[in-house]
Amino acid sequence: MCDRLPKIDRTRPVNYWKIGDTTFAISEASSSSPTRFSYRTYWNDDTAGAIAFASYLTDVFRIDVSELRILNDSKSIVDWVISRQNSIEHLRYDGSVRELEAMWPREFRRRTILGVNSDFTSKDVNIILLRGDSKNVCLEIPGAIKFETATHGLNATKRHKTMYTIFTSWDYRKDDGTMVSMFFNGLGVDWKSVFQMVTWPDYAGNTYEL
Repeated sequence: MCDRLPKIDRTRPVNYWKIGDTTFAISEASSSSPTRFSYRTYWNDDTAGAIAFASYLTDVFRIDVSELRILNDSKSIVDWVISRQNSIEHLRYDGSVRELEAMWPREFRRRTILGVNSDFTSKDVNIILLRGDSKNVCLEIPGAIKFETATHGLNATKRHKTMYTIFTSWDYRKDDGTMVSMFFNGLGVDWKSVFQMVTWPDYAGNTYEL
């Protein structure tokens, strides 16, 4: 966990460590288990601290960032991820993030995209789908989902199904030959519509059915 220095907990021992040229404070956080330990770090700039700490860990273990949460002030985080890798497993948007979605290069792959309380429109959904880089998409968007807009240019067909909770979906075939279903999946935060896209077979191994 990364916090700004003014939030530092002085009731616990505090140490000062250094990554490169950056010094930060670290203290042990409370834990309900005697066999588990967690630590809280404190930085002059919490965003810069998160980048410095994540860079250190991913470099040490030679791994990519696999999951990322994006807020409306996360431009520097997006720039950093783009600079070090060309794909990510799980991307979560939270809030007004339309401008940040446009930052991802066309060749950058996002396997799963989740949007909570987002400001995406049906047109934005269409742009995401036309990229064709995601296997699963679930987005809360304001207003009604306009599937004619969301599926523009995808050669999608409206179908009725009796599987799971999907009753009506818009289906199309991606360039790699896999089938995709898009559908309305209820209401989310503040009564926003929930748009969902699933590439078959899904995470549970269920296959596409006509």
